[in-house]
Amino acid sequence: MNPPLTKLHKLLETVREQYGPVWLFAAVRRSPSFYLWDVLVSASWANKDDLKLMRSIDAVLKRSLTSAEAKGMGRVVFRDVDDPFVFQFFIGIGGMHNRKELHLVEPVPGDESMLEAYVLAADDPHMSAARHTG
Repeated sequence: MNPPLTKLHKLLETVREQYGPVWLFAAVRRSPSFYLWDVLVSASWANKDDLKLMRSIDAVLKRSLTSAEAKGMGRVVFRDVDDPFVFQFFIGIGGMHNRKELHLVEPVPGDESMLEAYVLAADDPHMSAARHTG
């Protein structure tokens, strides 16, 4: 089962409006035995230890889903913008190239345990800073 991409795009818009820029936003699936999609978020405001914020974003998502869609979704996960995974991910995909989403199949750059990913936003914060300063 694929993740509910239209609803995830709406969640991304809501998250950007409420919290600010998002460097990485993706639905990722790790295990072949579990068909759950986690929502991966990397942003300067997304502290991986902020469970309240993760639960808040998760609640917004879950309210928008049908019961069947909700059964296929896992949890919201924050990754720090300086996390080596995020850096490797950006190198591996090389950018969104004006696509609405990017579908990646095993192995996902930066984390070989990820079997599949639908990337809805990918803007390397280090490259963005370089563009704005130089």
